[in-house]
Amino acid sequence: PHLLMLSGVGDPETLQQHGIPIKHELRQVGNNLMDNGAVVIEYESTNLSFESCKPMALINSQSPTTGTNPDIFFFLQPNEKTKHVDAVIFNASPKSTIGSVSLYNSNPLVLPKITLNYLKDQSDVATFINGIKYVQRIMSTGTIMSYLQLT
Repeated sequence: PHLLMLSGVGDPETLQQHGIPIKHELRQVGNNLMDNGAVVIEYESTNLSFESCKPMALINSQSPTTGTNPDIFFFLQPNEKTKHVDAVIFNASPKSTIGSVSLYNSNPLVLPKITLNYLKDQSDVATFINGIKYVQRIMSTGTIMSYLQLT
């Protein structure tokens, strides 16, 4: 969307606002950006083997039944260089899914203006809070804590 708008393809109002000549009117350019939000909790490793696997879990924090889809997934990402392990938590079914890409100005070296809306819906905030609490419970078990510390 950024390149299209800089080239004159997009919403005429946005293009005119930034002094970009309109080559083709296409109002939806930059709209309907869909992505999942993520939260990272960093743990310091004391003696974890970095050749071990990266566990991943799909979690349904709303209901213990298998009849509904998971709302959280996470994986562990070890960093051998820093000796840290990141628990990366994703919202698997976000409600705040629609964002946008636009322009700050007409300079192609300026990064695009990206609006993600990850936390626009309160249920998404609750999902991340549930995910953080769940991961903290798992990471605070005796076996795992013998390898990691919260940083």
